[in-house]
Amino acid sequence: MRIDVAGFLGANTQLHKLLLADGVGTQSLNQAPGRGDLRPWRQPLTVADAPADRKTIYRMGRATASDTLYWLSWASIVHVVRGFDREDTQERTYFTGAAGGPAWTDNVMAIAGGSYPASSRPLGMPAPTSPPLLSIASAGVSTQQVDRWVCTTFVNDIGWESAPSPPAKITANTDATLKLSGLEAKPAGNYEINRRRIYMTQTGATGATEFFFLAEIAYTSGAQEWTQVAEVLSNDVLATQTTLGGWLPCPADAKCLTQLWNGMAAVISGKGIRPCVANVIYAYPLDYEIVIADQPVAMATWGQNLLVLTTGIKPSLITGQDPASLSEQPMDGLQFNGACLSVQSVVSLGHGVCWACPDGLGYMGSSGGKLVTAGLIHPDEWRAMKPDTMVGGLFMGLFLAFYNDGAGWKGFAIDPTNPTGVFYLSSGYPAAYADPLTGSLFVLDGAVIKKWDAGAALMSAKFRSKAYRMPSCNMGYGRVIADAYPVTLRLVADGAITATTTVVDDGVFSLPGGYEAQVWQLEGETSGGAITSMHAAETPEELLE
Repeated sequence: MRIDVAGFLGANTQLHKLLLADGVGTQSLNQAPGRGDLRPWRQPLTVADAPADRKTIYRMGRATASDTLYWLSWASIVHVVRGFDREDTQERTYFTGAAGGPAWTDNVMAIAGGSYPASSRPLGMPAPTSPPLLSIASAGVSTQQVDRWVCTTFVNDIGWESAPSPPAKITANTDATLKLSGLEAKPAGNYEINRRRIYMTQTGATGATEFFFLAEIAYTSGAQEWTQVAEVLSNDVLATQTTLGGWLPCPADAKCLTQLWNGMAAVISGKGIRPCVANVIYAYPLDYEIVIADQPVAMATWGQNLLVLTTGIKPSLITGQDPASLSEQPMDGLQFNGACLSVQSVVSLGHGVCWACPDGLGYMGSSGGKLVTAGLIHPDEWRAMKPDTMVGGLFMGLFLAFYNDGAGWKGFAIDPTNPTGVFYLSSGYPAAYADPLTGSLFVLDGAVIKKWDAGAALMSAKFRSKAYRMPSCNMGYGRVIADAYPVTLRLVADGAITATTTVVDDGVFSLPGGYEAQVWQLEGETSGGAITSMHAAETPEELLE
C-alpha cells in the first residue's frame, strides 16, 4: 500500500475529502500557486508609511517605476483615474469618493506636503447663476430688429469651461451695439476662475438659431472684478465663431469614477451611470445618463465593456463607441446571483471582472459569466468568510481577496480562468493597490504600505492532501522530495495526526507503528525549499521503486 501526493493544486473545502481529484487538498495555507509544487509566498516588504485608518491607497508618479513614491491615501473608498488630457504634463489625477466630493489633483498639489494628496480642486466648474444685464449702447441705423439672447460661462486657468448662465434677452436693431454689465462675483471655491466667455444667439449656416462665442472677459481683483467690454457688436460675422461648449460638472454625489475607452470615463450618480464628454473628464451632460433598474454600487471594464454591478441579481453591461451611443445590453444568461456585496472586491482582470457575490466569487468576461468558487467553497462557508468585507487585488493573473471574518483579516488567491483550488492566506489587509506599471501588488498593513511577495523572509506554507481510503493497514514509512531541507511531514490517520516528522533529506524514514487505519492523508509544511512530492507506504521497499 502506497500514497503519492504531487501536483499541489490548492484546496477544495466543498467536496468530501475522499472525492477530491489528485493534487487537490483539503487545506492550502500560504502556498504560492503556479508551479505545481508546495512553496511559500515571500513575506510582504514594507515600502512606505501611511496615515492610520485608511481604506484606499494609490501610487502617484506612474511614469516611473517605484515602490516608495508617491503614495496617496484616503479614509474612504475612493476610485482614482489618471488623466488623459493631451496637454497635461503634471499627471492630473481624478477621483471620487473622498470627503468634499469629486476632485482632481496633480503632482504639484498632491505632494506639496503633509499626507498625500496635500490638496486638490473640485472636478468641474460651477456655472454663473445670474443672467447678464443688457442695454443698447448704440441703436445703429438698421430698421430691422431681432431678438438677441446672451449668456456667459466661467473659464479657469487650465481652460475648463462651466455650463452657461441663465440667458438674458434684448430686442435691438440688427446693427446695434449692445452693452454688457451686472456680472456676478466670481464664486467661492478653489476653481481658479480667471475669465468669462460671452455667447449670443444668431442664425447659423444650418438655419437654426444657436449661441455663438462672442468675446472673453478677463478677471481682475478689486472692486470691479470683471474688466468690462465696452460694447458688444451684434452682426452676422458671428456665424463663423465657435458655438457654446459649456457643460455640467461631475455630480456632487458621484462615486466609482471609472476610465472607459475612446477618451471616456463614467461615474455612478444616484441610480444612473453618467459618462463624461469624450476627452473632457470634467463635463458630465445629463443627456448621456443611463438609468439602471437596480441600484448600481460599482463598475469595472474589460475591453470595450463596462460592467455595472448592482444590489440586484443581475449586473448591467454597457457598450458603445462614444458617450451618446452608450447603451445597456441584456444579461439574461447569468446563472448565479450577481449582486455585489463589496465595492472594494471588484477587480478588472483585463479579460473580465471579479467581485464578491452572495454565494461565491463572481466573474464576467469575454468567456461569459460564472461563480469562480463554485464546487470549491460551499456557499455557507463563503458567507462565513464575510464577503461584504472583501478587498480584491490582482497579482500575476491571480485574484487575491482579503476578508475579515470576525476573527481577523485573512485571504485567499485563486486563478479565475482555471480554478483548480483555493490558496488560503493566514493574513489579510483592508486596502490593496495593483500597480499597472510594474505588475506589483501593494497592501496596507496598519500604518505601513507593503509590497506583496517581495520580502527576503518566507511565509510557512502548508498543504494537506485529499483522503485515501484503503484496507486497514499501517503506513510505517515516509519520504519527501524537496528542493531544500528541512521540511515537515505529518501523517493523518482516520482524521488524527499520528506523526510529525522533520525531514532532512530525500531518504526513506520510519513512521510510528503499532496501529492501523483506513483513511490516510499527508500534510507537508515548508518555510524554505519547495516540496515537489510526498509519499507514505507500508514497507520501505515500496518507496524506493
